[in-house]
Amino acid sequence: MRVTDTSAYQKSLANIAKLYVGLQRAVTPIHGDCHPERAKVAATNWKIFQKRIPPAQLIDYWFLKEKHGGLAIVTGRISNLVVLDFDCASREQEFKDQFPHLLNTRIIQSAGRGLSHYYYSISSEVNLPTLHMDGADLLSDGAYVIAPPTIINGNAYEVVQGGREYQLTPYDAKSLLRFFRQCNDRYTLKVESSVTVVTPSDGNKICNIEITSTPKEKTEHRSEYFPPENLVSLYQHYAPQMGRNNALFKVACYGRDHKLSQLDVSNALKILHANQISSSNNTSESYQSRLNEAEKTIASAFSHPPKPLPPQREGTQLTNSIREALLKQGLTCVARVLDGLFINGFKPGDIVTKKIVEQTLKGDVGRYSILNAFSAVLHNDQKILEQVDPSPRTPTYTSVAIDRLREPNKKCFLFSPSKPDKISAGRIPTQFRIPDLNVLSHLLDVPFTRSDMLEEADIKQAKTYRQAVHRELIKRRPGMYFRQWLASRIGVSERTSQRYDIGADIQKQAMYIREPITWDTVDKLPLEDPIEGRFLEGTGGKRYPPLRQIATQLLTKKQSVTYCYQDANYYWYGENLPIIAVRYGENPKQPEYDECLERMKANIKGYWADFKAKKHVKNITSAGQGITRQQTIIQHLEPKQGNIYQLDKPEPYKSKSKRFYKKSLQDNRAESLAQRLYQAIWDRATSEKSRISLANARRLIDQYSERLIQRVLGLLKHRQNISNPAGFVIVWLRSTANA
Repeated sequence: MRVTDTSAYQKSLANIAKLYVGLQRAVTPIHGDCHPERAKVAATNWKIFQKRIPPAQLIDYWFLKEKHGGLAIVTGRISNLVVLDFDCASREQEFKDQFPHLLNTRIIQSAGRGLSHYYYSISSEVNLPTLHMDGADLLSDGAYVIAPPTIINGNAYEVVQGGREYQLTPYDAKSLLRFFRQCNDRYTLKVESSVTVVTPSDGNKICNIEITSTPKEKTEHRSEYFPPENLVSLYQHYAPQMGRNNALFKVACYGRDHKLSQLDVSNALKILHANQISSSNNTSESYQSRLNEAEKTIASAFSHPPKPLPPQREGTQLTNSIREALLKQGLTCVARVLDGLFINGFKPGDIVTKKIVEQTLKGDVGRYSILNAFSAVLHNDQKILEQVDPSPRTPTYTSVAIDRLREPNKKCFLFSPSKPDKISAGRIPTQFRIPDLNVLSHLLDVPFTRSDMLEEADIKQAKTYRQAVHRELIKRRPGMYFRQWLASRIGVSERTSQRYDIGADIQKQAMYIREPITWDTVDKLPLEDPIEGRFLEGTGGKRYPPLRQIATQLLTKKQSVTYCYQDANYYWYGENLPIIAVRYGENPKQPEYDECLERMKANIKGYWADFKAKKHVKNITSAGQGITRQQTIIQHLEPKQGNIYQLDKPEPYKSKSKRFYKKSLQDNRAESLAQRLYQAIWDRATSEKSRISLANARRLIDQYSERLIQRVLGLLKHRQNISNPAGFVIVWLRSTANA
C-alpha cells in the first residue's frame, strides 16, 4: 500500500531527483515497494521524458504528493548517458578482463542480484543503441535505469564507486558493440574426440584407452614476416584518437593475434608508451610508473587467447578497400607502386630501397610517382612506406679511412682495379619496409576485404589503374549503381567515370519504374516544374513532360499514359547482356512495385464498394450527379482566356506594341512565369549585355508556349557554361519552336 505520510525516504527521492535534473538528466518515478509486484515499472507515462527534462514542480508532485516509491534515470541522448547493466557475474568478469580501462567510472550496485551498473557519458559523436544479450544489457535511447537511493524489497541501490562518469570515445563505442555482438564462446574450439582401444598382445585383460583430440582447423592470414616495428606505426596512429592506454591495449592485442611474443611487444611499445604525451595533461605520473603501467596493460592483453585472423588469399595484392581508400585520398601513386611490387613478386614486410623500386617498376611506373609514393603521408602525418629504423648514416671521411685501413687484404696491385672492384662512393641507400596489409587497413580505418587481381598493364598510368579498379567491380558484380557512388569510389568526377565506361568496355542501360496513369491517379502529376529524370510515355513510346495538363489531354485522346521515373543505371561488362529476370530497361524492383500498387488499388476499390453499399449514402455516379471525374478534371484544367498552357504548337504569334508589355500580363500565371524567367536570366548574367528587361521577358512568354519556357528554365538551372544567358534563351526558344 502507498504510504500516507511523507517520509524522509520520499523527501530524499525528491531532492536527489532534483539533483539529477540539475545535472541535465531526465528522471521518472517508479512504483518501488509501494507496489511490490510492479516495483520496477514506471509510475507515469515516461515516454515524454525521452525528449524533455521534467520540471521541479512535477518532481515534488511525484514524490511528495503521489508518494511514489522509487526513482529512475532516463538513459540515451536526452541525458547523454548509457548504462551497462549486468545480470550474470561471469559476464561481468568477462567485461572486466576485456575492458580494464572502462572500469574507472561511476558504479552502482543493484538491489536484486547485487551486481553492478556501469555509468558512462556520451558525446554527440557517439551513437550507441539499446542492446541486449545473455547476462547483460546496454541501456540507451528508449530505456531507463533505477537509480539510488531507491529501495526494492528492503534492499537499496548503493553507490559502489562515485565520481564522474567515464566519457566513451568512438573507439569505446565500437568495442562495446563488438562485445555485445560477439559469440559467447568465441574462444572455444570444437574438439572431435576419437577413442582408440589398445589391446595388449600378452593377453592381459587390462587395456589402455587413448583419447586423441583433433581441434577444428583454423585458417589464419599472416605475413611471412610480421616485424614488431609495425606495432609502433599502429600505436602512433591510434594514440591521438583514443588515448594512449586504449591504443596500447588494442595494439598489444594485435601483436598477440599475429603470434608475436609478449616480450617482443613489450620491447616495441613500453618505452614509446612511457614517452607518449597524455591527452589529459597529467604530469604527476613518473616515467617508471608509466613503464609499469605499460607492462601491466600488455600482460592484460596477452591474458586472452589470440583471435583468428582473416584467411590468406591466393596471390598478394592490395585489397579493394585499401585501393578505394587510397584513391579517395588522392594517393593513386601509392596504390600503383604497391600493386606493382606485389605483381613483381614482392611481399608485405620485404625491405626495399628507392633504387630497387625504380628498377623493378621501370617502364610501368614513372620515377616521379615512385618518389611521391615514398613521401606520401596519411591525414595524421603517418607515412605508408616506413623507413627502417635505425637508418644507416652517411660515413664520414675518417670512418671511411679507418674502414679501408682495417680491410684484411694482403694482395698488392701495381695497376688500377677494374670497375667491379671499385668501392662505390656516395650515401648508403635508405631502406624502407613494404607495409603489412592488415596494418595498412587499420591505418586507413577500412575493413580487410577481398582483392580484384590486376595485371601489369593496368598500373602503367593513373588513368588505366583507376579504370581497371572500376572495370573489375562491374565484371565481378554487374548490377544497378548510382553514378555518383561509382565516381566517388575511385576518386574522380562523374564525367570522368563515364569516360572510363567507354575505355573499359562497360555497358549501361537506364532503368525505369513505370506506373500507369488513369483518371484516378492523374492528380499525382504536378501542374508545373516537372521533376528531372521523369516523363510521360504515351502510345507508341512517345515521351512528354510529366505535367498533369499533358496527361489529361492524352487520356482524352484515348491513349495509354505511363508515368516513368528513372532509377540507377544497370551496368555490365562486355557486349552480352547478363541474364536478368526483368525486361530490358525495366527496373528489377518493378514486380514488387506493381504488386504493391495493385494491392493498394484493390484496397481502395473495396473501400469505396463498401461505402457505396450503405443505404444512407447516395451513389456518386447516380443520375442526380450527372458529372464524371473526367469532366471535373477537364473543367478544372480548361484554359482560360490568355492561358498559355497547351500541348500542341501555339497559334501564330501576333506582335503587340512595346507599351503593351510594360504593364503586367492579364493572366496572373503568365505574369508569374515572366517574373521567373526575368529573375533566372539576371541571376546568371555577368554583364549588362547578357541581361534582359522585364518587358522582353513578357514578350517571350506571350510568344512561346509554357512547355518551352519551362524547358529553357531547366537548362539555365543546370548548365554551367552559359556566358550570355539572354542570348542563349532567345536563340534556343527560336530554334526549338521552328523545329
